[in-house]
Amino acid sequence: MLTHKDSLLDDSKASWQIDFSKNQVIRSSNHDAFFGYSENESEWNVEIFFRHIHPEDSEKFSQSIKKAMDSSKSFEHVFRVVWNDHSIHHLRSWGVLECDPQTGKPLRLIGFTEFAPSLPVISDESRNLF
Repeated sequence: MLTHKDSLLDDSKASWQIDFSKNQVIRSSNHDAFFGYSENESEWNVEIFFRHIHPEDSEKFSQSIKKAMDSSKSFEHVFRVVWNDHSIHHLRSWGVLECDPQTGKPLRLIGFTEFAPSLPVISDESRNLF
């Protein structure tokens, strides 16, 4: 099980786990940095996560997760997030769905997030150049 003390990760990746039975998100100590925070927020859940996703990417990300849940498979998705300073950052998340072996019911979605470095950061200033 994923814990906050994920010593196998460096700062270039964050780990996270959504526990459906407890309606809980567990994340590594560097997770929220990928969403523009200097330290992890006291509260984090799926709704808060989706508030950070760029509006044009939200539906595609939801479909990617739904497809993984429907097929009990892994997922990978590149998407944009909007930080509080309005800059836009590209992230890549990937993970696997863990299901109950007897019922097939989804138990957890376990994954990782990293910056997608080949894509540019778009700030308000650079956006106004176009």
